[in-house]
Formats: sequence, structure tokens, C-alpha cells
Amino acid sequence: MTTFSSMLWLLAISSTTHAVEPEPGTWTVAEPGGRPLQLELVVPEGPGPHPVLVWVHGGGWRAGDHRRLPGFTKPALEAGFAVASLDYRLTTEAGAWGEAPVVWPAQLHDCKAGIRWLRANAGEHRLDPDRIYAWGHSAGGHLVTMLALTNDEPAFEGQLGPHLDTSSRVEAVVGSAGPSDLLAMNESPGGGRPRLDHDAIDSPESLLLGSRIHGKSLGELKRNLHRGDWPWKRLRLLCESASPIAQVDEDDDALLVLVHGREDRVVPFNQGRRLAERCRRVGVPVETIWLEGVGHAAMRPEPGARALERLRRLAFPPAEVEAPAPR
Repeated sequence: MTTFSSMLWLLAISSTTHAVEPEPGTWTVAEPGGRPLQLELVVPEGPGPHPVLVWVHGGGWRAGDHRRLPGFTKPALEAGFAVASLDYRLTTEAGAWGEAPVVWPAQLHDCKAGIRWLRANAGEHRLDPDRIYAWGHSAGGHLVTMLALTNDEPAFEGQLGPHLDTSSRVEAVVGSAGPSDLLAMNESPGGGRPRLDHDAIDSPESLLLGSRIHGKSLGELKRNLHRGDWPWKRLRLLCESASPIAQVDEDDDALLVLVHGREDRVVPFNQGRRLAERCRRVGVPVETIWLEGVGHAAMRPEPGARALERLRRLAFPPAEVEAPAPR
């Protein structure tokens, strides 16, 4: 059966018409260390208020560009969503614009600043501040999952931008092929080893934890995990704070839609599977879309359509059937 969102997705990738689409605007939400932190925002026609679907790009936290709007932009606009694409500092950048590498949790703080900006400026842009959802792939999948699992937790909020009294809450996320347990990134039960050594000093995870500063790799941290002296205790706590699986608790109420290819050799499938199992044990709302024969490639049209349809049903619930008038 062809679903509503499947038709929209197919329209986005195969239509030969050239209808005029709304132009995205670029907005600066904060300037950490003088570095402009921006977002792209495109809003559909109509008075709104429109629910917002926020995209967070991947790239191993060290590459990627928020200015490239995601492939679901057109079908999401057709479904009534505004689409925003968030910028965040990369581990290849400098923290104070030339003084130090970017390390965790800068990336999460940047994303939360973007969500706060969208909510604080919702009225001006015809957005609904109560219907904000996020979607990301790979490193972006990790970040949107962290957004959902740290809703209303001041310790993860950061101090960026002018809207610190505004909530950074998201109601649901689609986390595609995202890391969930940094200490287990090299584990791939039932399949081959990952294509890269996540424990190496120059791995995305080691760089995220600041290996350029302290010279310690994720693999060294694993070998010294129970030590309490410098820098091992600090690195262990930092690694834990960057692992979504460690943030799951009974207070988490945002829906996680986890998408992962069973043949993923970059972020092993076990990362998604274990996070889903942990959520179910604790009672956190989670749904899964496991992809047979799929690796770490970008979202396919069919599962992408399913995920978009799930968010559409959250954002636009069916109207209640009016009860018949009493006779």
C-alpha cells in the first residue's frame, strides 16, 4: 500500500514539475568564541503555526554542513512542517576561535541553542513552539537522540544565545545510525568489525572527547576505565555524558524512532539495538526501523517515508470523531 508520506517522498525525488518553493532564511542563534552559530529555516505557505522538523547533519562530529537541507525537506513542507537545519561546532574547529579544539558537550549545547532560538522566535516565523521534532543521521543521529534523552536537564543545557530561559525540549526524534555507547563502538556481534578503529587516537569518538588536548585515545580510556587519577576519571565521566545509552531513565518521555541498517560497518547495528533494548527496559517510548541488507548509507526513501509518516501522525493527530447528538 502506498502511504501518504510515501507519495510525498516519491514526489520529492521524481517530480518533473518546478513549483516555486519557499526560500530558506539564515539566522544566527549564538556566537561562541566569535564563531557565528547559524540555522537554516524554511516555512511552508499558510498562517500556521507550523510544527518544526529540525535536521542535524552527520559527519563524525568533524565534518558536514548545515546549509545543505535534508532530502526530506520537500515532502516535509508538503506535509505542513517547517524545516530547520542546525549548525554546530565541529571537532576540526577551534573552541574559542583559534585557542582550543572543540570537545564534547559543545555540539549538544549548540543544538540546544538552536532549539531555544526556534521556540523563542516561533511567533515571528509562524512556528508552533509545542511541536518541535528532530531528525539526524550518524553523528546527527547521536545528537538528536541526546536532545531527546536530556530534555529538561539543566546540566546539559549550556549557556549559549540570548534565550536561556526558553526550553530546548523536543517532542520526538528520528535517530538514524547514531552511536549510542562510545565505549562499545568497536563491538559488532554477529558481523564483521567496523571499517574504522573507533578506539584510535584520531577516531571521531576520541576527537570528540578531546584527544587533541590530552593525547589520550578512547582505547586507552577503556584500558584505564577504573582509575581515579587524572585524566582517567574525568574522561570516563565525559565519555559517559556523551553516550545516549547512559542517559536513559524513567523520566524520558520524548519518542525515539531509531533507524539502523543491520549491515552497518561504520556505526555497528548493535549500537541501535542496545539503545532500543535499554529504552524498553526502562519504559522510554521507542520505535525501531531495522533495515535488512543496509549499511551506513543515508536514509532510503521507504524507511524515510515511514519515519516522516510517524512524525506527521504525532504532529497532526486525527481529529476526534464528533459524538452523535443525543436524541
